[in-house]
Amino acid sequence: MTVARREQPEETIMSTAEKLKREGEARGEARGRAEVVTKQLTKRFGVLPKDIVDRIKVADTTTLDRWAERLLDAKTLEQVFAAE
Repeated sequence: MTVARREQPEETIMSTAEKLKREGEARGEARGRAEVVTKQLTKRFGVLPKDIVDRIKVADTTTLDRWAERLLDAKTLEQVFAAE
């Protein structure tokens, strides 16, 4: 017979704290990448439309990385943000 182990309050607090820390780090990483992509796009294409800036701000790191790679070869903003 297996007895279920109950989580101690300290473990719950630590796991919640660790989860919040990881989420905060991920948001910070995405924000940093978004800033770089915005700067690169602005340098390449000039002032960005508000809808593009808004899209960049809410993108996840995978999407930001894809856009960062595309902007190296893209001739237009549309090519950077084209659907897959």
